[in-house]
Amino acid sequence: EVEYGVGVLDFPNSVILGRAAAELYSQEGQPAVSPGDTIQVLGQELEVVGVLGKSPNLYRGMVLMELETAQMIFNRRGNVSAVILSAEALDSLPQIQAEIGINYPDLRSSGQADIVAEFQARLESMMVFFNMINGTTVAVVFMFVSIVMFVAVMERRRDIGVLRALGA
Repeated sequence: EVEYGVGVLDFPNSVILGRAAAELYSQEGQPAVSPGDTIQVLGQELEVVGVLGKSPNLYRGMVLMELETAQMIFNRRGNVSAVILSAEALDSLPQIQAEIGINYPDLRSSGQADIVAEFQARLESMMVFFNMINGTTVAVVFMFVSIVMFVAVMERRRDIGVLRALGA
């Protein structure tokens, strides 16, 4: 929710800032940026129309702007890497994903379950890697201990022969 200003981007160079972004763009010694102020992103002046209140970490540092403005500023006309949509009700998510798939066949729609599954797949591959490191470490330690024991026995072999000759 927007704490200060409005939550609608009325014109191309308008932005809504997260709380951390509002503090980041403030001038040294000045309070956080507020609606009506302007900020510069890569040399482009943008007018702040709103500042978010309490929000999840994902949104605290964000600068929300129109897609075309972002594409122009970052010189990525026509490119979209991700668009985050928040549904008001979780039960409407499958319908929204289906409509995105129908209307935009080139886009991939991912919900929370998809993101968790992708994260788990990456985590499993990392676990295989770390298990290989663990296995290698155990094998090296075993070989080191075996060599140390072998050398210790070889050094004591002569002493054991002398003791046996003396009747021990």
